Amino acid sequence: MKIQILGLDKLNKAIEEIKTAKTRIREGIYKEALRFALFILKRSSDKYLSGPKPSRILSKSSYGLKSSLVSDVKWISDKMLSIKVGARMPYAAIHEYGGTTHPRVTAKMRAWAWAMFKETEDSMYKGIALTKKSKLDITIPPRPYLRPAIDDEIPKFHERLGDLLGRYALGGV
Repeated sequence: MKIQILGLDKLNKAIEEIKTAKTRIREGIYKEALRFALFILKRSSDKYLSGPKPSRILSKSSYGLKSSLVSDVKWISDKMLSIKVGARMPYAAIHEYGGTTHPRVTAKMRAWAWAMFKETEDSMYKGIALTKKSKLDITIPPRPYLRPAIDDEIPKFHERLGDLLGRYALGGV
């Protein structure tokens, strides 16, 4: 018995078109993910790390934190894309999430506190300069700059991904 299958050339062509489409879809998703990450960093920098701060101590924008913003986008498996955004400064997390820090009271800190007291006449600085403690307990409230930027950008990212996948579903590029 001999079985002959006709149309394998058409089937092979269709398989190649599907592989090409899959590659182009992955590339499109990757490009949108890169845009998403960059938009988050820009939004964070422009909206959440700029402008007036809640106290005199932080009245100047933290250029160090702004300039340390980074992103990383990569496929970690055939079905999973990783999008990471963050900041490389050691104090980045405490600003994003809040927390308590325990700095050592040094001669340099005391000199800074005296200078701030002379400039502002705020008794808090005098207290730091005169404290007998060797460590302070400073609670920093959360001042998120990445999470709100993600919240701002995620609807637009979902829309762009939907548009991209819709174009492919309709046979477009």
